[in-house]
Amino acid sequence: MANSSEVAAGQDGDYTQYNNLRKDILDLTTGHTHDETDSRALANGIIGQANLGYTAGDNLIISSDTSKNVTDAAYTLQKEIRVVRTGTLTVKFTLTSPAGGTIIIGKIYKNGEAVGTERSAENISTEFTENIGSISPDDLIQIYAYRSAGDGTPTLTNFRLYNEYYINEAVILD
Repeated sequence: MANSSEVAAGQDGDYTQYNNLRKDILDLTTGHTHDETDSRALANGIIGQANLGYTAGDNLIISSDTSKNVTDAAYTLQKEIRVVRTGTLTVKFTLTSPAGGTIIIGKIYKNGEAVGTERSAENISTEFTENIGSISPDDLIQIYAYRSAGDGTPTLTNFRLYNEYYINEAVILD
């Protein structure tokens, strides 16, 4: 057979072709090859959420890139993304502070609870990266931020989630 989407003589054509096509798609989207014993991607021949958990990596899976002005004087929810799997993700976001002593402070939260390191920028634009673990289906990965000093309007941009391989997620608050 040229690829696994083809069906050999004597096989149940529809079912086998569907499963083989699914494996071809996995191979193309992940860059990995899969066989019947690949427990990470398949369970009983079915792709399942629990079997496609997150692993921190460099493949962008979703982003909320719009610029959000941060004017509050206390931590306030600025952006959030709902996830649908378990595991660990790489989270990146950019804090930008205009010249003139304006300071912006931001932190990664999960479901309203701080889980990341407090980050800040003064008179500069800086991208921050952190791996966040113990993620479960329906968790909200969030960025809270505030302006602590100065008269300028700092911004939060490029809130992005990365995984070891590409999968698709949905932005909740941009």
